[in-house]
Amino acid sequence: MESGEFGGRHRPVAGSVALAEDRRDDHEVTVVIGGVGEHVLDRQRRTGHVLAQDVLQFDRLCGRRDVIGLELRQDRVLVQDVVELSLEQGDLVVGQAQSRKMGDMFDIGAREGGHAPDDSRDMPAPRLRPMTAADIEPAAAAILADDWGDRRTWFGFAVGNPRCRVFVATTDAGEVVGTGVATINGPVAWIGTVWVAPAWRGQGLGRALTQAPIDAADAAGCRTLVLVATEAGRPMYERIGFQVQTWYRTLEAPGLGGADATAHGMPTVRAWRPADQDAVAALDRAVTGEDRRHLLEAFATPDSARVVVGDDDRPRGFVIRASWGGGATIAPDIDDALAILEARRAVYPADRRVRAGIVLENDAGAAALEEAGWTEAWRAPRLIRGEPITWRPTGIWGQFNHAVG
Repeated sequence: MESGEFGGRHRPVAGSVALAEDRRDDHEVTVVIGGVGEHVLDRQRRTGHVLAQDVLQFDRLCGRRDVIGLELRQDRVLVQDVVELSLEQGDLVVGQAQSRKMGDMFDIGAREGGHAPDDSRDMPAPRLRPMTAADIEPAAAAILADDWGDRRTWFGFAVGNPRCRVFVATTDAGEVVGTGVATINGPVAWIGTVWVAPAWRGQGLGRALTQAPIDAADAAGCRTLVLVATEAGRPMYERIGFQVQTWYRTLEAPGLGGADATAHGMPTVRAWRPADQDAVAALDRAVTGEDRRHLLEAFATPDSARVVVGDDDRPRGFVIRASWGGGATIAPDIDDALAILEARRAVYPADRRVRAGIVLENDAGAAALEEAGWTEAWRAPRLIRGEPITWRPTGIWGQFNHAVG
Protein backbone atom coordinates (compact mmCIF):
# COMPACT_ATOMS: atom_id res chain seq x y z
CA MET A 1 0.00 0.00 0.00
CA GLU A 2 1.07 3.48 -0.60
CA SER A 3 1.21 6.33 1.84
CA GLY A 4 -0.16 9.07 0.61
CA GLU A 5 -1.22 12.91 -1.00
CA PHE A 6 -5.09 21.17 -1.30
CA GLY A 7 -6.64 23.80 -0.89
CA GLY A 8 -6.75 27.16 -2.53
CA ARG A 9 -6.97 27.15 -6.28
CA HIS A 10 -4.80 28.93 -8.75
CA ARG A 11 -6.69 31.21 -11.09
CA PRO A 12 -7.33 29.83 -14.60
CA VAL A 13 -5.21 31.56 -17.18
CA ALA A 14 -4.77 31.34 -20.91
CA GLY A 15 -1.58 30.36 -22.65
CA SER A 16 1.34 28.18 -21.64
CA VAL A 17 1.31 27.11 -18.00
CA ALA A 18 4.45 26.17 -16.11
CA LEU A 19 5.51 25.93 -12.51
CA ALA A 20 7.65 28.75 -11.21
CA GLU A 21 10.22 28.44 -8.47
CA ASP A 22 8.92 29.27 -5.01
CA ARG A 23 11.39 29.17 -2.16
CA ARG A 24 8.96 29.78 0.68
CA ASP A 25 7.23 26.43 1.02
CA ASP A 26 6.07 23.46 -0.96
CA HIS A 27 2.36 24.02 -0.60
CA GLU A 28 2.19 27.14 -2.79
CA VAL A 29 0.72 26.85 -6.29
CA THR A 30 2.90 28.63 -8.80
CA VAL A 31 2.09 29.52 -12.39
CA VAL A 32 4.09 31.29 -15.06
CA ILE A 33 2.31 33.45 -17.64
CA GLY A 34 4.45 35.15 -20.23
CA GLY A 35 7.46 34.97 -17.93
CA VAL A 36 5.70 36.52 -14.90
CA GLY A 37 5.44 34.18 -11.90
CA GLU A 38 2.19 34.15 -9.97
CA HIS A 39 4.36 33.28 -7.00
CA VAL A 40 5.46 36.91 -6.85
CA LEU A 41 2.15 37.46 -5.11
CA ASP A 42 2.83 34.75 -2.56
CA ARG A 43 -0.46 34.18 -0.77
CA GLN A 44 1.33 32.96 2.33
CA ARG A 45 3.54 36.03 2.88
CA ARG A 46 3.00 38.13 5.90
CA THR A 47 1.39 41.53 5.64
CA GLY A 48 3.80 44.07 4.17
CA HIS A 49 6.34 41.55 2.91
CA VAL A 50 7.67 41.81 -0.61
CA LEU A 51 9.92 39.06 -1.93
CA ALA A 52 13.22 39.71 -3.63
CA GLN A 53 11.83 37.85 -6.61
CA ASP A 54 9.18 40.58 -6.94
CA VAL A 55 11.89 43.02 -7.92
CA LEU A 56 13.96 40.61 -9.98
CA GLN A 57 10.96 39.82 -12.19
CA PHE A 58 10.60 43.45 -13.34
CA ASP A 59 12.35 42.87 -16.65
CA ARG A 60 9.86 40.07 -17.41
CA LEU A 61 6.81 42.26 -17.05
CA CYS A 62 7.44 43.92 -20.41
CA GLY A 63 5.33 46.87 -19.44
CA ARG A 64 2.19 44.77 -18.91
CA ARG A 65 -0.21 46.09 -16.31
CA ASP A 66 -3.13 43.71 -16.76
CA VAL A 67 -1.55 40.53 -15.54
CA ILE A 68 -3.14 38.77 -12.56
CA GLY A 69 -5.05 39.55 -9.36
CA LEU A 70 -4.98 37.24 -6.38
CA GLU A 71 -6.95 37.20 -3.17
CA LEU A 72 -4.82 37.90 -0.12
CA ARG A 73 -7.26 37.34 2.70
CA GLN A 74 -9.30 40.59 2.64
CA ASP A 75 -6.99 42.46 0.25
CA ARG A 76 -6.67 42.25 -3.51
CA VAL A 77 -3.18 42.87 -4.87
CA LEU A 78 -2.20 43.16 -8.52
CA VAL A 79 1.18 42.58 -10.07
CA GLN A 80 1.36 46.25 -10.95
CA ASP A 81 0.95 47.08 -7.25
CA VAL A 82 4.28 45.36 -6.70
CA VAL A 83 5.87 47.09 -9.68
CA GLU A 84 4.84 50.53 -8.46
CA LEU A 85 5.59 49.87 -4.80
CA SER A 86 8.28 52.00 -3.23
CA LEU A 87 10.68 49.49 -1.71
CA GLU A 88 13.18 49.85 1.05
CA GLN A 89 16.01 47.38 1.30
CA GLY A 90 14.78 46.12 4.64
CA ASP A 91 11.47 45.06 3.04
CA LEU A 92 13.02 42.43 0.77
CA VAL A 93 12.48 38.94 2.16
CA VAL A 94 13.46 35.59 0.71
CA GLY A 95 12.13 32.39 2.27
CA GLN A 96 14.72 29.65 2.32
CA ALA A 97 13.08 26.24 2.22
CA GLN A 98 14.01 23.25 4.29
CA SER A 99 12.65 20.00 2.91
CA ARG A 100 11.75 16.74 4.56
CA LYS A 101 10.32 13.64 2.93
CA MET A 102 6.93 12.42 4.10
CA GLY A 103 5.55 9.38 2.35
CA ASP A 104 3.23 10.28 -0.51
CA MET A 105 3.74 14.02 -0.12
CA PHE A 106 6.52 16.40 0.83
CA ASP A 107 5.78 19.01 3.46
CA ILE A 108 8.19 21.89 3.25
CA GLY A 109 8.94 24.03 6.26
CA ALA A 110 10.28 27.49 5.41
CA ARG A 111 12.09 30.11 7.39
CA GLU A 112 12.75 33.72 6.49
CA GLY A 113 16.26 35.02 6.57
CA GLY A 114 18.29 37.47 4.52
CA HIS A 115 18.66 37.75 0.77
CA ALA A 116 19.43 35.10 -1.80
CA PRO A 117 20.14 35.25 -5.54
CA ASP A 118 17.31 34.53 -7.96
CA ASP A 119 18.43 31.42 -9.84
CA SER A 120 15.09 30.79 -11.55
CA ARG A 121 16.65 31.66 -14.91
CA ASP A 122 19.33 29.01 -14.41
CA MET A 123 16.74 26.28 -13.71
CA PRO A 124 13.65 26.69 -15.91
CA ALA A 125 10.41 25.78 -14.15
CA PRO A 126 8.93 22.30 -14.79
CA ARG A 127 5.66 22.06 -16.68
CA LEU A 128 2.64 20.24 -15.30
CA ARG A 129 0.45 18.22 -17.67
CA PRO A 130 -1.58 14.99 -17.86
CA MET A 131 0.57 11.87 -17.84
CA THR A 132 0.66 9.85 -21.07
CA ALA A 133 1.63 6.26 -21.75
CA ALA A 134 5.06 7.49 -22.84
CA ASP A 135 5.61 8.96 -19.36
CA ILE A 136 4.94 5.76 -17.45
CA GLU A 137 8.39 4.20 -17.76
CA PRO A 138 10.45 7.33 -16.95
CA ALA A 139 8.10 8.29 -14.11
CA ALA A 140 8.24 4.82 -12.59
CA ALA A 141 12.02 4.68 -12.98
CA ALA A 142 12.46 8.05 -11.28
CA ILE A 143 10.24 7.06 -8.36
CA LEU A 144 11.96 3.68 -8.02
CA ALA A 145 15.35 5.42 -7.93
CA ASP A 146 14.02 7.52 -5.04
CA ASP A 147 13.20 4.35 -3.05
CA TRP A 148 9.44 4.73 -3.44
CA GLY A 149 8.89 1.27 -4.88
CA ASP A 150 7.81 0.12 -8.34
CA ARG A 151 4.83 2.12 -9.62
CA ARG A 152 4.84 0.86 -13.24
CA THR A 153 1.75 -1.31 -12.96
CA TRP A 154 -0.13 1.32 -10.97
CA PHE A 155 0.65 4.10 -13.46
CA GLY A 156 -0.23 1.81 -16.35
CA PHE A 157 -3.66 1.21 -14.86
CA ALA A 158 -4.26 4.82 -13.84
CA VAL A 159 -3.29 6.36 -17.19
CA GLY A 160 -5.70 4.04 -18.99
CA ASN A 161 -8.60 4.47 -16.54
CA PRO A 162 -11.02 7.32 -17.31
CA ARG A 163 -11.79 7.72 -13.59
CA CYS A 164 -8.17 8.51 -12.78
CA ARG A 165 -6.57 11.91 -13.34
CA VAL A 166 -2.81 11.47 -13.52
CA PHE A 167 -0.40 14.40 -13.69
CA VAL A 168 3.30 14.61 -14.38
CA ALA A 169 5.80 17.45 -14.09
CA THR A 170 8.64 17.54 -16.61
CA THR A 171 11.59 19.80 -17.26
CA ASP A 172 12.40 21.39 -20.61
CA ALA A 173 14.73 18.46 -21.19
CA GLY A 174 11.86 16.01 -20.71
CA GLU A 175 12.94 14.70 -17.31
CA VAL A 176 10.09 13.58 -15.06
CA VAL A 177 10.39 15.40 -11.75
CA GLY A 178 6.96 14.92 -10.17
CA THR A 179 3.63 13.07 -10.20
CA GLY A 180 0.15 13.34 -8.67
CA VAL A 181 -3.07 11.35 -9.02
CA ALA A 182 -6.77 11.73 -8.29
CA THR A 183 -9.16 8.78 -8.49
CA ILE A 184 -12.86 9.59 -8.91
CA ASN A 185 -15.06 7.20 -6.93
CA GLY A 186 -18.46 8.79 -7.51
CA PRO A 187 -18.87 11.69 -5.08
CA VAL A 188 -15.54 10.90 -3.40
CA ALA A 189 -12.05 11.42 -4.80
CA TRP A 190 -8.80 10.00 -3.47
CA ILE A 191 -5.60 12.02 -3.83
CA GLY A 192 -2.24 10.27 -3.83
CA THR A 193 1.07 9.31 -5.46
CA VAL A 194 2.24 12.91 -5.04
CA TRP A 195 5.98 12.62 -5.58
CA VAL A 196 8.63 15.28 -6.19
CA ALA A 197 12.19 14.64 -7.34
CA PRO A 198 14.76 15.53 -4.65
CA ALA A 199 16.30 18.40 -6.65
CA TRP A 200 12.90 20.10 -6.96
CA ARG A 201 11.65 19.90 -3.40
CA GLY A 202 11.02 23.15 -1.64
CA GLN A 203 10.12 25.11 -4.78
CA GLY A 204 6.32 24.83 -4.90
CA LEU A 205 6.15 21.76 -7.10
CA GLY A 206 4.68 19.44 -4.46
CA ARG A 207 1.81 21.82 -3.78
CA ALA A 208 1.09 22.21 -7.50
CA LEU A 209 1.08 18.43 -7.95
CA THR A 210 -1.42 18.21 -5.12
CA GLN A 211 -3.61 21.03 -6.36
CA ALA A 212 -3.91 19.71 -9.91
CA PRO A 213 -5.62 16.46 -8.81
CA ILE A 214 -7.84 18.45 -6.44
CA ASP A 215 -8.94 20.72 -9.26
CA ALA A 216 -9.62 17.69 -11.46
CA ALA A 217 -11.74 16.11 -8.73
CA ASP A 218 -13.68 19.34 -8.26
CA ALA A 219 -14.31 19.52 -12.01
CA ALA A 220 -15.63 15.94 -11.92
CA GLY A 221 -18.21 16.95 -9.31
CA CYS A 222 -16.62 15.26 -6.29
CA ARG A 223 -17.92 16.64 -3.00
CA THR A 224 -15.42 14.92 -0.72
CA LEU A 225 -11.64 14.47 -0.90
CA VAL A 226 -9.77 11.75 0.97
CA LEU A 227 -6.07 11.10 1.40
CA VAL A 228 -3.71 9.16 3.62
CA ALA A 229 -0.47 10.71 4.83
CA THR A 230 2.20 10.27 7.41
CA GLU A 231 1.91 12.18 10.63
CA ALA A 232 4.59 14.57 9.37
CA GLY A 233 2.29 15.62 6.55
CA ARG A 234 -0.70 16.48 8.67
CA PRO A 235 0.15 20.16 9.28
CA MET A 236 0.35 20.95 5.56
CA TYR A 237 -2.87 19.13 4.75
CA GLU A 238 -4.69 20.76 7.63
CA ARG A 239 -3.60 24.19 6.41
CA ILE A 240 -5.47 23.55 3.18
CA GLY A 241 -8.66 22.38 4.84
CA PHE A 242 -8.23 18.67 5.54
CA GLN A 243 -9.11 17.15 8.90
CA VAL A 244 -8.11 13.81 10.38
CA GLN A 245 -11.10 11.51 10.09
CA THR A 246 -9.54 8.34 11.48
CA TRP A 247 -6.36 6.26 11.33
CA TYR A 248 -5.55 3.17 9.29
CA ARG A 249 -3.79 0.36 11.10
CA THR A 250 -1.88 -2.11 8.94
CA LEU A 251 -1.46 -5.56 10.47
CA GLU A 252 0.59 -8.47 9.14
CA ALA A 253 0.61 -12.24 9.57
CA PRO A 254 2.75 -15.02 8.08
CA GLY A 255 1.33 -17.37 5.49
CA LEU A 256 -0.06 -20.71 6.60
CA GLY A 257 1.82 -22.76 4.03
CA GLY A 258 -1.20 -24.30 2.33
CA ALA A 259 -3.23 -25.10 5.46
CA ASP A 260 -6.99 -25.36 4.89
CA ALA A 261 -8.53 -22.38 6.67
CA THR A 262 -12.04 -23.79 6.31
CA ALA A 263 -11.08 -26.67 8.60
CA HIS A 264 -11.37 -24.32 11.56
CA GLY A 265 -15.13 -23.87 11.22
CA MET A 266 -14.87 -20.60 9.29
CA PRO A 267 -17.66 -19.42 6.96
CA THR A 268 -17.44 -20.62 3.37
CA VAL A 269 -15.03 -18.73 1.11
CA ARG A 270 -15.14 -19.41 -2.64
CA ALA A 271 -13.86 -17.90 -5.87
CA TRP A 272 -15.62 -14.83 -7.24
CA ARG A 273 -18.09 -15.35 -10.08
CA PRO A 274 -19.36 -12.77 -12.61
CA ALA A 275 -22.85 -13.19 -11.14
CA ASP A 276 -21.50 -11.80 -7.84
CA GLN A 277 -20.66 -8.40 -9.29
CA ASP A 278 -23.86 -6.51 -8.40
CA ALA A 279 -23.95 -7.83 -4.84
CA VAL A 280 -20.25 -7.06 -4.34
CA ALA A 281 -20.61 -3.51 -5.70
CA ALA A 282 -23.63 -2.82 -3.48
CA LEU A 283 -21.83 -4.16 -0.42
CA ASP A 284 -18.76 -2.09 -1.20
CA ARG A 285 -20.74 1.13 -1.57
CA ALA A 286 -22.64 0.55 1.68
CA VAL A 287 -19.39 0.13 3.60
CA THR A 288 -17.11 2.71 1.93
CA GLY A 289 -19.65 5.37 0.91
CA GLU A 290 -17.92 5.47 -2.47
CA ASP A 291 -18.74 4.24 -5.97
CA ARG A 292 -15.82 1.92 -6.66
CA ARG A 293 -17.58 -0.31 -9.17
CA HIS A 294 -15.13 0.72 -11.89
CA LEU A 295 -12.28 -0.66 -9.77
CA LEU A 296 -14.09 -3.82 -8.73
CA GLU A 297 -14.98 -4.62 -12.34
CA ALA A 298 -11.45 -3.91 -13.51
CA PHE A 299 -9.79 -6.33 -11.09
CA ALA A 300 -12.30 -9.04 -10.13
CA THR A 301 -11.65 -12.44 -11.69
CA PRO A 302 -12.00 -15.98 -10.34
CA ASP A 303 -8.24 -15.93 -9.73
CA SER A 304 -7.94 -12.48 -8.13
CA ALA A 305 -11.08 -12.36 -5.99
CA ARG A 306 -12.72 -14.36 -3.23
CA VAL A 307 -16.13 -13.98 -1.58
CA VAL A 308 -17.46 -15.24 1.73
CA VAL A 309 -21.02 -16.53 1.38
CA GLY A 310 -23.90 -17.68 3.53
CA ASP A 311 -26.24 -20.62 3.06
CA ASP A 312 -27.87 -18.80 0.13
CA ASP A 313 -24.49 -18.51 -1.62
CA ARG A 314 -24.85 -14.71 -1.71
CA PRO A 315 -21.68 -12.68 -1.02
CA ARG A 316 -21.43 -11.23 2.51
CA GLY A 317 -17.85 -10.06 2.11
CA PHE A 318 -15.03 -10.13 -0.42
CA VAL A 319 -11.40 -9.50 -1.22
CA ILE A 320 -10.38 -8.28 -4.69
CA ARG A 321 -6.69 -8.02 -5.47
CA ALA A 322 -5.34 -5.27 -7.74
CA SER A 323 -2.77 -6.02 -10.42
CA TRP A 324 -0.09 -4.21 -8.39
CA GLY A 325 -0.76 -6.27 -5.27
CA GLY A 326 -3.11 -4.27 -3.02
CA GLY A 327 -6.42 -5.81 -2.06
CA ALA A 328 -9.78 -4.20 -1.23
CA THR A 329 -11.29 -6.28 1.56
CA ILE A 330 -14.84 -5.62 2.73
CA ALA A 331 -16.85 -7.54 5.34
CA PRO A 332 -19.33 -6.04 7.83
CA ASP A 333 -19.12 -9.13 10.04
CA ILE A 334 -15.91 -9.95 11.92
CA ASP A 335 -16.20 -13.71 11.41
CA ASP A 336 -16.63 -13.19 7.66
CA ALA A 337 -13.62 -10.89 7.58
CA LEU A 338 -11.45 -13.39 9.45
CA ALA A 339 -12.55 -16.14 7.08
CA ILE A 340 -11.43 -14.11 4.06
CA LEU A 341 -8.12 -13.07 5.62
CA GLU A 342 -7.30 -16.57 6.85
CA ALA A 343 -8.14 -17.94 3.39
CA ARG A 344 -5.54 -15.53 2.00
CA ARG A 345 -2.99 -16.71 4.53
CA ALA A 346 -3.67 -20.31 3.55
CA VAL A 347 -2.31 -19.83 0.02
CA TYR A 348 0.86 -18.05 1.14
CA PRO A 349 4.02 -19.88 2.26
CA ALA A 350 5.19 -19.40 5.81
CA ASP A 351 8.01 -17.04 4.78
CA ARG A 352 5.58 -14.59 3.14
CA ARG A 353 3.43 -12.09 5.01
CA VAL A 354 -0.18 -11.10 4.39
CA ARG A 355 -1.47 -7.62 5.21
CA ALA A 356 -4.79 -6.27 6.43
CA GLY A 357 -5.81 -2.63 6.85
CA ILE A 358 -8.44 -1.60 9.42
CA VAL A 359 -9.53 1.70 10.95
CA LEU A 360 -8.65 2.73 14.46
CA GLU A 361 -12.25 2.45 15.67
CA ASN A 362 -12.36 -1.28 14.86
CA ASP A 363 -11.20 -2.40 18.29
CA ALA A 364 -13.04 -5.71 18.09
CA GLY A 365 -11.49 -6.46 14.74
CA ALA A 366 -8.00 -5.61 15.98
CA ALA A 367 -8.43 -7.89 18.98
CA ALA A 368 -9.62 -10.76 16.78
CA LEU A 369 -6.71 -10.34 14.38
CA GLU A 370 -4.16 -10.20 17.18
CA GLU A 371 -5.60 -13.37 18.69
CA ALA A 372 -5.19 -15.05 15.29
CA GLY A 373 -1.51 -14.09 15.14
CA TRP A 374 -1.59 -10.75 13.34
CA THR A 375 0.68 -7.93 14.52
CA GLU A 376 0.59 -4.21 13.79
CA ALA A 377 3.17 -3.00 11.25
CA TRP A 378 2.36 0.69 10.91
CA ARG A 379 -0.44 3.22 10.99
CA ALA A 380 -1.24 6.47 9.17
CA PRO A 381 -3.97 9.12 9.37
CA ARG A 382 -6.86 9.26 6.94
CA LEU A 383 -7.76 12.88 6.21
CA ILE A 384 -10.93 14.25 4.66
CA ARG A 385 -12.07 17.54 3.19
CA GLY A 386 -15.59 18.41 2.08
CA GLU A 387 -18.92 16.78 2.81
CA PRO A 388 -19.07 13.95 5.38
CA ILE A 389 -19.15 10.40 4.06
CA THR A 390 -21.87 7.99 5.08
CA TRP A 391 -19.89 4.80 5.60
CA ARG A 392 -19.35 1.80 7.86
CA PRO A 393 -15.62 1.96 8.57
CA THR A 394 -15.46 -1.18 10.71
CA GLY A 395 -16.39 -3.15 7.58
CA ILE A 396 -13.10 -2.20 5.87
CA TRP A 397 -10.27 -4.72 6.19
CA GLY A 398 -7.95 -3.83 3.30
CA GLN A 399 -7.32 -1.26 0.55
CA PHE A 400 -6.30 -1.29 -3.13
CA ASN A 401 -3.81 1.46 -2.35
CA HIS A 402 -3.91 4.94 -0.89
CA ALA A 403 -4.51 6.69 -4.20
CA VAL A 404 -7.73 4.83 -5.03
CA GLY A 405 -9.09 3.71 -1.66
